[in-house]
Amino acid sequence: MRFVYTILSMIVLSTAALAQPQWEVGAFIGLANYQGDLVKETFPLFKEGNPSFGFGGRYVYDYTWSFRGNFTIGKITGDDINYRSDEFRAGRNARFENTLAELSVGAEWEPFGEWRYLSGMGFKKMISPYIFAGVGFTFTGLDAQYPAPETVSPGMALLLAQDKNANFSKTLIVLPVGLGVKFDLAEYWFLGLEFGMRYAFTDYLDGISKAGNPDGSDWYQFSGFQVVHRLRNTRRR
Repeated sequence: MRFVYTILSMIVLSTAALAQPQWEVGAFIGLANYQGDLVKETFPLFKEGNPSFGFGGRYVYDYTWSFRGNFTIGKITGDDINYRSDEFRAGRNARFENTLAELSVGAEWEPFGEWRYLSGMGFKKMISPYIFAGVGFTFTGLDAQYPAPETVSPGMALLLAQDKNANFSKTLIVLPVGLGVKFDLAEYWFLGLEFGMRYAFTDYLDGISKAGNPDGSDWYQFSGFQVVHRLRNTRRR
């Protein structure tokens, strides 16, 4: 009986594996924002959020693990004028915008993903959380605006001059990490809600370092919705 049970289990799992789509493609739309020297809050200001969009794909390795690749474009901004009551920031009076184009790859873990196909008897709609992490390259287009030296204190003018003349790379290595939720619409379509932070290994996403906190690095984020199509598995029987 144990032998028969083992054989039946293998057949069921094999059927489920054949039923599961192996590739997914989709599009993303949401907001881009950042954390750095021109914000004070732990979470970025909503009013500084800017549209972002992108597209990507996944290879579904098994029920819970996938490998993903994405290309995303967005703009981040910040302005000291948001903190007029802060004497230091009012005295600095800097602002920036930065256009980001990110190309990234990573792994995704969906702990309850096996419930969708493991029965091998068909598809079951789910609401399923996931987490992801990876690595990528981001190409930046920084436009930092500094006040005229005569409008700020001599000490601040010196620090701003150092930032203005700083030599830093406009191509960055970034570490994306985040979480999301998948809402199955049908067997081959789902809607995703995703929030992801990017550690950028630089303090110059906003053009400010010496005139801010030179000991910290900047972060940026992409958060929003994705519509994803699961490609039919050609091995399905």
